[in-house]
Amino acid sequence: MKRALLLLLSLLPLWEASAQVKGFYYQVRGSVGQSVFRPSSLENQTGLVSFSAGLGANYQFNPYVGMMLEGIWVRKGSRIRGSSLSVQPLGKEGYEDRYRLYYAEFPLLLKLSAPLTDDFYLKAFGGPSLNFCLGGKYSRSYVSSGQPGIPERSLQGLNEVEHAYVYGAGFDIKDSGYPIISIDVRMSHALSASNTLRDEQNQSVAVYNRYFAIGIAYTF
Repeated sequence: MKRALLLLLSLLPLWEASAQVKGFYYQVRGSVGQSVFRPSSLENQTGLVSFSAGLGANYQFNPYVGMMLEGIWVRKGSRIRGSSLSVQPLGKEGYEDRYRLYYAEFPLLLKLSAPLTDDFYLKAFGGPSLNFCLGGKYSRSYVSSGQPGIPERSLQGLNEVEHAYVYGAGFDIKDSGYPIISIDVRMSHALSASNTLRDEQNQSVAVYNRYFAIGIAYTF
């Protein structure tokens, strides 16, 4: 036990020497990932590529604890496959529905940091997000026949506000204590429904958004 305490004390000067500079940082960030709908009763989902872009502010209280507030534009949604009655000889025709939803999201995240070297920090973060729906699009295409699908149209009945929680981890590359490049992996889970769909059994299902994203941010 004494040896462990002595080792910890010997590392404190190195920890402080590599400390992040206290104060505000501002970032521009973007990400790409995949989004799906919950619950699992919406079968045959293949997911939809998600994108985000926006700005962020980080306040560092001390070398290890900070807060991040972001304002980002996000495209998310899902692709769902199913079958419907058809005039084709087989009686049923496979289709794919695409849902594209657009949001302005404002996550407020607690960030914990740990330096590995003077210029390389690991980080973990998490917190709530308040999301505002900017609109959505829907389209349908048929898988195997030349039957015309449903052209893209606006989705109606979307809830205007979505509550979610966000968590993730990543690393910061720094210069003289200031973050230059940040890379992270994050998950976002909606706590409130975005809209209502019909499943394969024609049951009404409340839909919740979920997405995974890999992001990069640059400090300015």
